[in-house]
Amino acid sequence: MVYSKAAKYSKSTPCSNVPLHCPLCPLGLRGQPQTFWKYNLVHHLSLNHLTENYELPTLSPELLFTSFISKKEEHDMGVPNEKTESWRMTNNMPDTDSYMEWEIEQSRKRAGSLLSQSSQSSTKSRNPSPTKKGRLQ
Repeated sequence: MVYSKAAKYSKSTPCSNVPLHCPLCPLGLRGQPQTFWKYNLVHHLSLNHLTENYELPTLSPELLFTSFISKKEEHDMGVPNEKTESWRMTNNMPDTDSYMEWEIEQSRKRAGSLLSQSSQSSTKSRNPSPTKKGRLQ
């Protein structure tokens, strides 16, 4: 199933609760990853994957990105702002502003990587390898 539209918050569809794979769980009997709803992922992590210091495990940037729930989304889903603030502070979770800064930084890195790949491929096409040069002459 494709959840790309459902995974993105919008004013008309504020719920972005989609299935996410837990990279910390062992694969199932048929090799499939264990899956949890986005809104329940932190609960799953806190029950099954706490560190020795009873902290949430370090997650990949991609999982942090896909599991993040903005304050706007929570507000539009009826969660009081005070509850969101209190929970985030207690659990050391980034707020929306920190997340937006991180998202912008990640976008810049991806754009820089794509630009670098593009310039490398255009350089390669302008400067044929020595073996190509020999064949072209």
